[in-house]
Amino acid sequence: MRIVKITPSFIQASSEVIGARANPVTAPGHPTAVGAALIFDENYKDIQFYEITSAVKGYGSRMVEAVLDGLPKGWKVIVIMDWSDGFWAVMRKRHRRVLLM
Repeated sequence: MRIVKITPSFIQASSEVIGARANPVTAPGHPTAVGAALIFDENYKDIQFYEITSAVKGYGSRMVEAVLDGLPKGWKVIVIMDWSDGFWAVMRKRHRRVLLM
């Protein structure tokens, strides 16, 4: 992913941009982009996948694994709304730190 936008508690990265401000494309189901938007909270030691999209098969799981590999010990990944048709259930089976709410 070439385009990265970082604010104090939000990270957004994608292979494509949208709009005049060149925001990274992370909306689920985008036909050509690969990207993710993450919300993190240092107090609770968690990171939430706010949005994730992948036009390339297998890149979704690679993004999740990259986030997990970079997280400090004790942190967890949270998915609040799962509209993925099974993607997050598979990620939960593979990784104990992924929590589905």
